[in-house]
Amino acid sequence: MMLDCIFPFIKQDVMNRRDVVLLCYIRKARRVFSYHERPEEIGIDRIKIAIEQEHRDDGAMFISVYINGSNMPEILDVEAFFAIKQQNGLVPLFTCGCGDFDCGGYYVNVSCTDTALVLHNSYHRFNRTLQSQFEYHLDWQEVRGVAEEILVYLQEIHKRNPQAYVTTGHGGENLLNRVPDYLESSILVIP
Repeated sequence: MMLDCIFPFIKQDVMNRRDVVLLCYIRKARRVFSYHERPEEIGIDRIKIAIEQEHRDDGAMFISVYINGSNMPEILDVEAFFAIKQQNGLVPLFTCGCGDFDCGGYYVNVSCTDTALVLHNSYHRFNRTLQSQFEYHLDWQEVRGVAEEILVYLQEIHKRNPQAYVTTGHGGENLLNRVPDYLESSILVIP
C-alpha cells in the first residue's frame, strides 16, 4: 500500500503521552488513519518469510510463511506463488516439505483487491472441502517484497553455483530455470 503523508499532526497533550499521531492518506483506499494504529485495526495483515535450504547453494529449499507472527502450516509453493494472477480462485499455495502437493499441501482461496492480496481459508488437497478458516489481507507492497526476497535468494544461488538444482521441498523442477518467468510474474507489477 502506498502511503502519501499529508502532514504531521502533533498536539502537546499527545506528545506528553508519547503517542505521536501522524495522519497519512492511503492513495488507493482514500482512508485516513493514525500512525499508532496496529495493522489489524486497519485491516492489513503482516507477512514475512524464512528461507532455509538443505545444502548451501543446491538442493531442497523450504520457505516458511509467517502472517502476523504465526507460522502457516507447510511450506510455500514457489511456482504457485509466482503464478498468482489478479483474479479470484483456489491456488495450491502451500505444499508438503517433500515438495509433493498430494502428500500434504492445501489450497487457499486467493483474491486480489487494489490494495491487498486476500487469503481466505484453506481447502483440502483432494476434495477441496474447507479445512480451516482465516482471512488475511496482505499489502501488495509486502507481497511484492516477499517475491523480490525469493528472487534475490535464487539469483544469488545461481551466481555462486550456476549448475545448482533448487526445488520447493525435496521434489519438483529446478526453480533456477524459472527465474526469468518469475521476473515477468504479475505479482511483481500488481498495484
